[in-house]
Amino acid sequence: TANTAYAFGLTPRGMLAHAYWGARLPCVEDYPDVADSPGWASFTDGDHITPEEYPAYAGAKYVEPCLKATFADGVRDVVLTFAGADAVEAPQPELRITLRDAHYPLDVVLHYRAHEAHDLIERWVEVTNRGDAPVTLERVWSALWHLPWGGDYRLSHLSGRWLDEWQLQREPLRPGVKVMESRRITTSHHAKPWFAVDRGAADETQGEVWFGVLAWSGNWKIATEVTDFSSTRLGIGVNDWDFAWRLLGGATFTTPPSLAGYTTGGFGAAARTLHD
Repeated sequence: TANTAYAFGLTPRGMLAHAYWGARLPCVEDYPDVADSPGWASFTDGDHITPEEYPAYAGAKYVEPCLKATFADGVRDVVLTFAGADAVEAPQPELRITLRDAHYPLDVVLHYRAHEAHDLIERWVEVTNRGDAPVTLERVWSALWHLPWGGDYRLSHLSGRWLDEWQLQREPLRPGVKVMESRRITTSHHAKPWFAVDRGAADETQGEVWFGVLAWSGNWKIATEVTDFSSTRLGIGVNDWDFAWRLLGGATFTTPPSLAGYTTGGFGAAARTLHD
């Protein structure tokens, strides 16, 4: 965008991995390369540690997945492989990344759109069943937002109730998963699908803030995870509580979009960016 950048790429093994999210750098060559993560031990391999851009539930990966599905024969592993990338100009410029299951006829298309003037990145996902047998989607999130590795982060989010809406909560993120959600069919008075993360030093006028929303008024879920290897990521999308979608042959499931941004101008700049 005008002031920020979001970068990812293919590792030598072909995994789509996150590389950078922050201030815009002068040259493309300034952004870090992606690499295959080495295994930590016999029971923690590189797949678990690699910051996948859109991880599916499969293999020896124990992080929160973006996609969980059950195929008609009962198999539950979704092994996504890179199948191609396309830049599309109409109706608006966007990047489309196609991931394909290694065995079953299932395609996952990741959509990216940069709102350059507003310093926002928009993401959403389309899952298409190219076969004849139905596939049951158990979770399909809009995006996984990776924060820069290392450092203690603080999460800001909203809670409330009728006549007591939009109470700002701030808390440190610790190893594990922090879940915010709505199970009320609507966003309601109780929670809003919005987040802001800083390193504990931001205020209204200064400091680094990573922030975002889900453009969706139904059941939603945000899962912020600090892994056992000090990486922090935030998954956002339709709530998988009491959720199952029977994806018939030839059908496509499209998620609502998530929009997110980065600023060095504190929480006030983050709010104004979203308002604009």
